[in-house]
Amino acid sequence: SPTLLPPAAGTVTFLVQAGEEVKKSQVLATLDSPELRNELERERATLEGLEVAVQRQSIDTRRQLVANQQASDIANVNIQAAERELRRAQDSWTKKLISERDFEKARDDAAAAQVNHKHAIQTAELQKESLEFELRARRLERDRQRLVVEDLQRRVGDLEIKSPVNGVVGTRVVAERANVPLNSPLLTDVDLTAFEIEFLVAQTYADDLG
Repeated sequence: SPTLLPPAAGTVTFLVQAGEEVKKSQVLATLDSPELRNELERERATLEGLEVAVQRQSIDTRRQLVANQQASDIANVNIQAAERELRRAQDSWTKKLISERDFEKARDDAAAAQVNHKHAIQTAELQKESLEFELRARRLERDRQRLVVEDLQRRVGDLEIKSPVNGVVGTRVVAERANVPLNSPLLTDVDLTAFEIEFLVAQTYADDLG
């Protein structure tokens, strides 16, 4: 004879009477809990905000990765241009067509282009790791919030008090439309298929009864 309890505080409405036969999973009563429903709506709104944040972070990550790749490509082009200038300067310096100062400048420009390319690649790799970490953190935060919403949805679903067994309604503990606190008794549900009888018998009759 299980006693059914509300999963949250609220106002109860009975759908059955005492002594009425019921089936397993039949709704016996409903609970109106504005606080629980409002909490669900708040957490849903938070989840929607986190979903938007994840999408925005994903777009920002792709945009930044493209920008980093572009910077690396430009740095690579600058290397090729600087090396061409250095080869021309080398040839001109050999033929004494340019000054030593111009030749050294071309050599310095080629070295600077190589350094910039190396730093562009390293910066792109570091930013990629950082952006992927931020995106993963956003997704984890969204997934945690999704679990909160799913738990609240389950609790709201439990506001429909259902019969756990095939049987009859025993006692309605509270009055119709009563405000009930969390986990307070609402009604009993009697399972007619499972009886247990306790009685006293003299020891001399125990073997015969067995």
